[in-house]
Amino acid sequence: MTTSKSKEKILRDNGYRYHFIRMIYFNLEKKKVFSFEVIDDHPEDWLQQRINEPNNKDWEFYNNGALPEQIKNDIKKELGYDT
Repeated sequence: MTTSKSKEKILRDNGYRYHFIRMIYFNLEKKKVFSFEVIDDHPEDWLQQRINEPNNKDWEFYNNGALPEQIKNDIKKELGYDT
């Protein structure tokens, strides 16, 4: 699976990296995670708005549907953060 080149450019230009196993884009500094599906299902302007929103939480996960806390914790551990 691949996302559009323009969306991929938006993500990379904003410091996001791709996690091949989880199929997510993440930014450690901004503490945000976007699933491939949510990126694919929304237009570029939506993606840019979510990227630009300040994050006052521990981590912000953008995905289609509810993501169980255990999965969120597993992802944070894989990215080098303890829960």
